[in-house]
Amino acid sequence: MKMKERIDELALEWDCGSTFSDSQIQTEHVVLEDLRPSTNLKSLAIKGYGGISFPNWFGDSLFSNMVYLRISNCSDCLWLPPLGQLGNLKKLIIEDMQSVHTIGTEFYGSDSSPSFQPFPSLETLHFENMQEWEEWNLIEGTNKEFPFLKTLSLSKCPKLTLGNMPDKFLSLTELRECPLLVQSMPSSDHVFRQLIMFPLNSL
Repeated sequence: MKMKERIDELALEWDCGSTFSDSQIQTEHVVLEDLRPSTNLKSLAIKGYGGISFPNWFGDSLFSNMVYLRISNCSDCLWLPPLGQLGNLKKLIIEDMQSVHTIGTEFYGSDSSPSFQPFPSLETLHFENMQEWEEWNLIEGTNKEFPFLKTLSLSKCPKLTLGNMPDKFLSLTELRECPLLVQSMPSSDHVFRQLIMFPLNSL
């Protein structure tokens, strides 16, 4: 796949109903590693992948052309790849990741330099049906994780607690199904006061 430079949209799908043994999980990882696409890719969808982690190329900053990414039904994955390193990513959809308990610094990228800006172009972020997701940790000392985020959707994430998340989304113009976020918004913030005026079910 790496040499097929004219492919700019790619969808990879596994049988979502399958149960994988330990050896099959390892095979899944190797297969996805070997399916590394060209860095010219603009759109990628992964569905039903059975590994417990994503391969090294997933989230690599070399994929600077990628603007759309969807990850769904990867129920055995324990953590998300460093997607914050995708410099031009505009829309990110993550669904049905049933083994993810915490999203932390691994989601943003490993670069710890003060100048590092995760998700510099992201405009839409959607999480859905993350039944075991409990915690969303941000990069300590940074409040610019999502500088251009316009739409945030958190749906069917019953265990999630948000802590100090509201002051990390100062560019938001649209909230969808985010009651916990609305409840924890600081009342002094003008932008969020405007958002609260709109019922969540109308967004």
